[in-house]
Amino acid sequence: MENSVVHNNSQIGSSRFRGAGVLGLLVILSASGCYQGNHPTSYDAQAKSNFLAACTEEVISKNATTTVVPLADKDDCVCIYESISDTKSDYYLRWEDLQAFETKQAKAKEGEMPQPPKRLTKAITACTEKVVGPTVTEG
Repeated sequence: MENSVVHNNSQIGSSRFRGAGVLGLLVILSASGCYQGNHPTSYDAQAKSNFLAACTEEVISKNATTTVVPLADKDDCVCIYESISDTKSDYYLRWEDLQAFETKQAKAKEGEMPQPPKRLTKAITACTEKVVGPTVTEG
């Protein structure tokens, strides 16, 4: 189990999210820039930076304490971003479709989870599923 980093020098436990956890994270924090307070208009360096920041950790400010909770592996988040932003990828998601999803998230009531685009869901699954144990290759 990973520990979160809390700036008041106390620690709380946090389990690492996988698959559905990353999907849940993406529903809460949009890839297009809400995390940093700026709004890219395409898949660019700023959009990638914002996506990775929102995907890898959650920053919670409450009662004069800032807590940074690790969420997903950076490699998984990079894989997801590259999968949805690469026009040659099977999981390519048009920027406009990502924006439409962000709008649904913003309008959703607390506790509601809008249906994410299928390609986003498939990219998350492909990037977060890990092969465990030995693999067999024919030779």
